[in-house]
Amino acid sequence: MTVLHIVVASLAAVVFFMHGLQGFSQEIQNVGGKQLQLWLERFTASKFRGFIIGACTTAIVQSSSAITSLTVTLVSSRTLSFWNTWELFLERMLVSPLPRG
Repeated sequence: MTVLHIVVASLAAVVFFMHGLQGFSQEIQNVGGKQLQLWLERFTASKFRGFIIGACTTAIVQSSSAITSLTVTLVSSRTLSFWNTWELFLERMLVSPLPRG
């Protein structure tokens, strides 16, 4: 493959990924609505609780990148406030490097 093919393929992958996140954000707004927003605000109101929930979801999914993408989508759809996501990102930085059996 030439360098041009690699650059075009990489750009296409990023565009498809961003398009998927945008579509997912719209679906969250349509399906979840206010009820999902209230539920997430309640679970991330405390920094400690947000940290624990972030650690548990990352451990279950075993992909901090997927949790980060989901968090960005939730903030983009205004389902989760930006300030409530700090604990999730802090957890990602602390828990992700740990070895998984």
